Amino acid sequence: MSQFVPISPKVSLPRLRTTDSRIRRLLEKEAPMEAWPIDERKKITEKIRYLQDRYNDDRTNIDYSSKHTQIAYAIAYYPNYVEGLTQILELINRSHSLYNEWASYFHEQRRQPLNVVFFGSGPAPELYSFKRFLDFLCRQAMLPDGGYFPQVSVDLFEMEQAWEWSLDNITKSLMNHERQPSHRKMNINFQQHDLTKPFSSIANQIKQEYHLIFLQNLANEIPTSDQETRSLINNLKLFIGRLKPGVGYCVIASRGFQNYRVNNLIRHYVEQEESLEFVIDSKKIELNANCEEQKDKVLKDYIYSELYVGSRFDYRRFDNKSHVIAIKSVVK
Repeated sequence: MSQFVPISPKVSLPRLRTTDSRIRRLLEKEAPMEAWPIDERKKITEKIRYLQDRYNDDRTNIDYSSKHTQIAYAIAYYPNYVEGLTQILELINRSHSLYNEWASYFHEQRRQPLNVVFFGSGPAPELYSFKRFLDFLCRQAMLPDGGYFPQVSVDLFEMEQAWEWSLDNITKSLMNHERQPSHRKMNINFQQHDLTKPFSSIANQIKQEYHLIFLQNLANEIPTSDQETRSLINNLKLFIGRLKPGVGYCVIASRGFQNYRVNNLIRHYVEQEESLEFVIDSKKIELNANCEEQKDKVLKDYIYSELYVGSRFDYRRFDNKSHVIAIKSVVK
């Protein structure tokens, strides 16, 4: 067995700098943007405005089913959500040595499953940087590739079935998913499910143990009635109760009133459970750091020329930071 090499606490995952350009190249597989039909450009422009209006008003009735809406999201908003999860994991690493905790676990268990679940995943932009995070972690710990890299299984629970188009054509392409060697290829399961409904119908698909649970702005997409909120909380409790003791984490990042309401209910639940502890407790964090990356000039010019003639308004800027909660399952 190879020797485990502890990772320096000063090590951090390099930030992505060219997500915009990579997305543009994916969208331009058939033709460059300037050659797209005028009516297609107009529809995408309308959908960018549509999404911006809904996000600014914190509205829940957003229709993502149109391919034009998903392209608009990929152009204007997708890069904003890519690195939020890995930013939070690095914060956890500073206080709880997450890198060494997981690398040691991978070393000891050798090719054991690493089960991850994303609630309200949409196209799962965070999955792209999470793969980079795992590759980086194993490389820094000098774990032999084939013998120790975990068997990653990702469950994506999402109400909107149509997001599979963006998952396949944007996220998996960014991850170079189909060309990964077999021992590094994630098993990605997209499951259409209303998270305010009981999970009894898919109980046989729920893993016995999870190592990471992630939610970002999920509650803004659901109705605000007490019944739906209680159902969502009960579903979250089911999964949080299955976190792997010692190495299992739940991360919740949210903006908006309904998300804060869900956070408060989760906080109350965690405070009552001896097997759970807060790693990050309602900390405000700027998670749209990727809006500072090198914006692709073609995309930038396209958006400003189509939407904001004579204006330099930042279409990605959010006025409020995310409230972040991170929970760890501890060994009793």
